[in-house]
Amino acid sequence: MEKTVRIRIPKEIYDVLEFYKVDRRLDRNIKLLLAVELFSKGYLTLEQASKLAEIPIADFIDELNRRGIPILEYSEEEIKKEIENVDSI
Repeated sequence: MEKTVRIRIPKEIYDVLEFYKVDRRLDRNIKLLLAVELFSKGYLTLEQASKLAEIPIADFIDELNRRGIPILEYSEEEIKKEIENVDSI
């Protein structure tokens, strides 16, 4: 099931977007921006975010990389444990 969300954009801004033909891609771009933001804040998983953006996970990962957003976040403690595990091998 899908839910529609509406946003209001001031007319003068929409006119600029329309002039540059951005309005044709606006829906897609907003979904991508929202997906990136929600993923980076930890609200969505990688799979959920790529579904929201309506692009394959590999493409979403590429987009995150272009924006400098890490796919995985480790705490300092988790990194130390991983290093200890590697050192014990």
